[in-house]
Amino acid sequence: SYLTTGRFDYTYNMIANVTVATIHSLIWVAFLLMTRKQKRPHHWKAWASIVGVSAALCLELGDFPPIGGVFDAHSLWHACTVPFGILWHQFLLGDAMFESRIAKGD
Repeated sequence: SYLTTGRFDYTYNMIANVTVATIHSLIWVAFLLMTRKQKRPHHWKAWASIVGVSAALCLELGDFPPIGGVFDAHSLWHACTVPFGILWHQFLLGDAMFESRIAKGD
């Protein structure tokens, strides 16, 4: 593993993370498109999370001097991801409840 050499390649790490995140998002988009005919009322939460985090990624990839000496791009990236994490959790709960009702035959 490249981390055991004592050298940390930031560019490699960013490429790896963005690649995995993109694949993850595309898999969820495929799921959302495949299940759209089922009229799941909570799907908007997943769409909002995927689009929001993807947009916030600009903060992670870009860089600028701290605003007021406090808020840099990386801190704003983390601040932006908090509400989308909550929204994503709500989507997962809603989808689990939806699937449970289907399994019970409701």
